[in-house]
Amino acid sequence: MNILQVVPRMEVGGVETGTLDLARSLVKRGHKAVVVSAGGRLVPELERASAVHYTLPVHRKNLPGVWLMAGRLAEIIRKESIDVVHARSRIPALSAYLACRRCMIPLVTTAHGYYSTHLVSRIMGQGKRVIVISEAVGQHMMDQFGVPLRKIRLVHRGVNLEQFPYAPSRPEERKEEGPLVGVIGRLTPIKGHETFLKAFARVARVLPRARAVIVGSPERGKENYAEQIKLLIRQLGLTRQVELRPSTDRIGSVYSELDLLVLPSTGPEAFGRVLIEASAAGVPVLASRIGGIVDAVEDGVTGVLTPPGNPQILADSIVKLLRDPGRMERLRVSARRRVEKKFSLDRMVDKTLAVYEEVLAESRVLIIKYSALGDIVLGVPSLRAIRKAWPEAHITLLTSKEIAPMMASSPYVNEVMVLDRSGTHRGVRGIWRMGRILRGEGFDISIDLQNNRSSHALSFLSGAIRRYGYENGKWSFLLNYTVPLPKEPLPPIQHQARVLGRAKINVTDESLELWAKPEDRERIEVLLKQAWLRDNQVLVALHPGSGSWPTKRWDLEHFAELCDELGKRSVRCVLVGTKKEGKLGAKIAQVSGSKPIELAGKTSLGELVALFRRCSALVCGDSAPLHVAAAVGLPTVALFGPTEAERHIPPAPCLQVIQKEVPCGPCYRTRCSHITCMKSISPREVLDALNGFLEKSDSVHGDRAEAGIDPVGSSGDDFEGRSYPLTRP
Repeated sequence: MNILQVVPRMEVGGVETGTLDLARSLVKRGHKAVVVSAGGRLVPELERASAVHYTLPVHRKNLPGVWLMAGRLAEIIRKESIDVVHARSRIPALSAYLACRRCMIPLVTTAHGYYSTHLVSRIMGQGKRVIVISEAVGQHMMDQFGVPLRKIRLVHRGVNLEQFPYAPSRPEERKEEGPLVGVIGRLTPIKGHETFLKAFARVARVLPRARAVIVGSPERGKENYAEQIKLLIRQLGLTRQVELRPSTDRIGSVYSELDLLVLPSTGPEAFGRVLIEASAAGVPVLASRIGGIVDAVEDGVTGVLTPPGNPQILADSIVKLLRDPGRMERLRVSARRRVEKKFSLDRMVDKTLAVYEEVLAESRVLIIKYSALGDIVLGVPSLRAIRKAWPEAHITLLTSKEIAPMMASSPYVNEVMVLDRSGTHRGVRGIWRMGRILRGEGFDISIDLQNNRSSHALSFLSGAIRRYGYENGKWSFLLNYTVPLPKEPLPPIQHQARVLGRAKINVTDESLELWAKPEDRERIEVLLKQAWLRDNQVLVALHPGSGSWPTKRWDLEHFAELCDELGKRSVRCVLVGTKKEGKLGAKIAQVSGSKPIELAGKTSLGELVALFRRCSALVCGDSAPLHVAAAVGLPTVALFGPTEAERHIPPAPCLQVIQKEVPCGPCYRTRCSHITCMKSISPREVLDALNGFLEKSDSVHGDRAEAGIDPVGSSGDDFEGRSYPLTRP
């Protein structure tokens, strides 16, 4: 693999040391290691390790600089054939994120600390994987930045054991000296230097020969803190006992002098690298019980933890340890073993490489299709084709809350997310809110099968690198892989197939399917038994609704007449539809004398699928149940009026369409004063179409003749209009 790490500078520090250690290890294992930074003292070490270094001012905190560095990083990515970019700081991560999107390669970030909730800090959660150096930092990224747990990988900092050889006891020549206690870290208030000095003043009164050394340099712009430390040392009368030293890149020599390392942090500590370095070198450690320190030290086993900011308890703990050489030795041995097992450099490199391999192998696909039910059903062949093309991908379907439960059973998707357009995700704010959720999922590809302004916006906001959809003028500039709209109307499945073709996916199987859970089937059986339906009785479903198109609706009187004619032959009818369409079913039941079963608005989509599998046929208009019936193979008589049947019929194994040829149709109007196209279809014509279907239902429901059920009669009358064959390929 070719790995690019991006850091602000390569000066002495925990992040920089980790960058150097990882680069060395990558080269030793046969990978290419490239580092981009603004330079620093560790650059020669990188070059001696055969790593490639580019000096760029990626640390500059201004938008023009970030944009410029993104372009330069993209050039480096292409030149070095980089596979994964690893950003270790916020400002460089902004440029790295933009560069990765240009080059379409994955970004990995490492959260090295507790970032403020500044907008810029959010970039550290936008990696395809977010490495955290402790459990506490991981919790912080989830709580403060909404990073999902599935994106987080815990990789503790590692120690090069060869650089910190274990020294189990102090050399003989130093046994006459007093014990030396050290504090190592940058000079900043959260490191607890003041707490330590106040504690050591108490230690010095009990152990007069004890000495202390504070190793570290102040951060830029905080040089005054070093003067405060010096002043406190003088005020406490510790000038002879406490030594101040600047930061050094030869920290191993400092550990060889120490009898005890103390990390008295008072603010959240991301991990505490010095603790595992000291443990590797055989130096007992004492630290505050705060933040990520608890990952590095097992209290009472590999070190001692004390409450932060309490000089008295800290002093007592230091004295107890220094007076108990046996306990000190046990801590040394246990700590070294734990470092070898859990915090070695090799382990850190292994786990980091595993993250790289994981992001390269993973593909996360977002499919956007949230309306309407019929369109979702017609989208199943597309889902099937996508799964076939990318069998290992994690496929997520974004759909409506009404459809989500049924699609959750699909074998072609791993996950279903809900877009609540009438509630939480309503309007511009709702779309933005949903976009933030999607962006946190780390999608690589989005396929927009909805193709409207909102879906294009969601595709863009998801952060997917490749975004497919139609170039339809409805904000399609937010997509980067588009196809032009067809010049002639296409059937829905072929319409979607054009988008998939842009991703080199072929839709070869146009068959439909839907899924019902066992509990859905059980629920339907209960409802049918409550309606006194016999086990072997033929059941025909009727859908009188038409969504928001009154012009698609067949007369309710015709439906009632159809119920009665079927009832005369002991065929039971069941009225289906949405809750809003329940009133239509109630009117039919009032007019009909055959007592149809009223289930409109009383079934979920999964239960509707289960119900259709119990039925022998369906009569409906150009509406969603037509597609559901096609998916489950239910023979259907489809009544078309203002819309063109050839354009909207689903691929179905058994379908007959009745559509009258009228001078004004198909008009695609939702309002009409006469609706001749639908009124011209007579109940007798529908009975004729049903006849063949119900005769074939004998094999499913038993011998209807023995049950006393007469076949549905046929008038033998011819009728104008178009009728598709009973069985379609």
